[in-house]
Amino acid sequence: MYHGHSRLLCLWLVWLFFWGYTCSLQAQPTDLRVEARSYIFDPETEIYRYEDARFEWGTIALEGQKVEFLRKENLIVAQGFVRLREGSITLIAEGLEINLDDNSGVFREVFFFDAKTEAYITAREIRRVPEGYFIGYDCTFTTCIPEQPAWEIRGST
Repeated sequence: MYHGHSRLLCLWLVWLFFWGYTCSLQAQPTDLRVEARSYIFDPETEIYRYEDARFEWGTIALEGQKVEFLRKENLIVAQGFVRLREGSITLIAEGLEINLDDNSGVFREVFFFDAKTEAYITAREIRRVPEGYFIGYDCTFTTCIPEQPAWEIRGST
């Protein structure tokens, strides 16, 4: 029973802190602004492949070593060191996928910091479903410095 409560608490905390971040993930391809060191476009698949890229849409900025924009699917896929910022929120991940049509997404090996609330969340994976909920896998939450927290809440699914 204890594990069930910690899982629910972790999911609720992840939802609470990501809720503000996801409210503005409703861009269309025309809203995208891209800067990159280099890119390749495959006209057959309509996939843009960028290196050392910075994407901006709405109030969101995404930087990544390798970023693909799959135009047909309206999907952004990033790998390597990926940083996403919106307002006081900074999300760092090893990889992510964001569907710009329904705002669903998958973030892998995530470090999340909200400067406004001074909250830290780490997770192996966080999934955002179209309804706006987040599901965290193997996650921790703290308001302490995450390297040596005085306290943290752990949860897994």
